[in-house]
Amino acid sequence: MYPHPKSPNPLESFDMSLWLVCCSSLCLKPSPWLMEKARRDLGWLPSVCHQQAIGGFTLAEVLISLAILGVIAVFTIPKILISVQTQQYNVQAKEAAAMVSAAYQKYKLSGMADANTKLENLTPYMNYVSMDTVGTIDYLYSYPLLSINCTHCFVLHSGGKLNFYNYQFTGTTSTNAIRFHYDPDGIVTDSTTVSPGRSIAFYLFYDGRLQTEGTVPAGTVTSFGQLPTSYPRPQNDPPYLQW
Repeated sequence: MYPHPKSPNPLESFDMSLWLVCCSSLCLKPSPWLMEKARRDLGWLPSVCHQQAIGGFTLAEVLISLAILGVIAVFTIPKILISVQTQQYNVQAKEAAAMVSAAYQKYKLSGMADANTKLENLTPYMNYVSMDTVGTIDYLYSYPLLSINCTHCFVLHSGGKLNFYNYQFTGTTSTNAIRFHYDPDGIVTDSTTVSPGRSIAFYLFYDGRLQTEGTVPAGTVTSFGQLPTSYPRPQNDPPYLQW
């Protein structure tokens, strides 16, 4: 056996014992002779050296896992973002429609509603940020190449814009309506393809009803005439709108 010194000093045989410490840190099993020497030189040797090597993930396995997670993220994250954006547009469109409807009900209760009423008359009862007369917004969902000049656009707190034009009821029956557009992002989203964020056309009827381009019936009377039998046109309603 290796003779035990009277005054053991770990630094005297540091070179060989250091190898054992390295074995310890790497969870390897050293030889019995080296273990015996270390017990003589280093009283503080970790007990882990007496254990078998501990299994774990290899670098290749970690890289493969990260690659799989990356592929999943590439296909999943965009869909999640589009879904969130769709929900936001849906909520904004409903809020804009509800605001116009509530404003008209208040205006009508004041006794001032008539055939010449325009949506501009409702502004005292509406909550908006400013008026835009020079900007541009999207046209209907099925018409990607068309846009609308903001001659009477009201910028809302959500960032969307209401375009009122200069239309009026032209009558006081239940078939008379004013048409207006709402663009949820307030800009021309895409001039070449059918994409999210396009405007939706609403019809506010004299009796207070509110319908979209996709549900408004034929025979509705507007400032630009009576809607033909080709109405309603559900293809013109953007897919983000869900009632």
